[in-house]
Parts: sequence; C-alpha cells; structure tokens
Amino acid sequence: MFTGPIEDRMQIRDLIDAYTDAVHQRDAAAWADTWTEDALWDLGAGEIKGRANLVAAWVKAMENYSFVAFDGHPGMINVYGARADLRTYTSEFLIGTDGTTTAIKGQYDDRLVKEAGRWRFQSRRYTVRHRKSEAPA
Repeated sequence: MFTGPIEDRMQIRDLIDAYTDAVHQRDAAAWADTWTEDALWDLGAGEIKGRANLVAAWVKAMENYSFVAFDGHPGMINVYGARADLRTYTSEFLIGTDGTTTAIKGQYDDRLVKEAGRWRFQSRRYTVRHRKSEAPA
C-alpha cells in the first residue's frame, strides 16, 4: 500500500536510491547522511544505536567484501505527516575477500522521519528472505 502525498513518496524513493548508491560506492559519509542522529539498525544479530555506531559497524562489515552490489525497492510506503513506514525489498550480491560469493534477498521494515525537509531512516530492521553462498572454485 502506498499512502500519503506523492511528493513525500518520491522523496522517500530518492532516499532508497541514495542509500543504494552509497553502498555501491562504499561512501560512508553519503550512507551516514541517510540516517537520523539517533537511528537504530537491526540486522538480526542485535540492535546498533546511534548514527556514529551504525557507520562504524557498516565500515567494518564492508571490509569483508571485495565487491558489493545492493539494490532496494519499496513494497510499501505509508506517510503520516513527518513520519513514514516503509518496507524495502533488497537484492545483494557480495564477493568476500576470501572469494566466497553470496546472493541475498532481504526485507527491511523501516521507520522514517522528515527532518529539515529531508526524509531519513530512523530505524531499519532487516530480515533475510533467501541466502545462497558458494565457496570459490
């Protein structure tokens, strides 16, 4: 379901695209800019709180991969004034520094807030829907 002003929904799609580009480019500053200062990120192994902690965890995780491709698209956007709920479906292809390849289909359940006219992630909770890994040949 997609509800709320079209302008807000388009800006939220832009946020997803900015996040995706930051991952592809390994741009920690651009990735950080998609989050609120008090953000929460949960990848299933426990919550990480605060933008600085999220960025540190993301940079450390990215060190494990020689290549990362990430794409996201919305399955649901519901805007409530300066807040929104978002479901984002993801596709990832990763090559580990050891040569292992991994393909993941996932889902983020997101809470967004609009700060100073810009949408940002306040929380993202991730669920792996399918994962396949292959060791190097």
